[in-house]
Amino acid sequence: MVDWTTDKQTSLDVPLTVIGQGTNLFTDVYKNTYIQNTIIKAMKFK
Repeated sequence: MVDWTTDKQTSLDVPLTVIGQGTNLFTDVYKNTYIQNTIIKAMKFK
């Protein structure tokens, strides 16, 4: 299981740097749920 949680959130954009396999999956601005799901996909977790 992969999980990121917090009790303090803002609507500010957060920069993300990606290197290695799967970098092509991060080429735009995305919602936070896309980021988590895509990291899981890139790491080939189920």
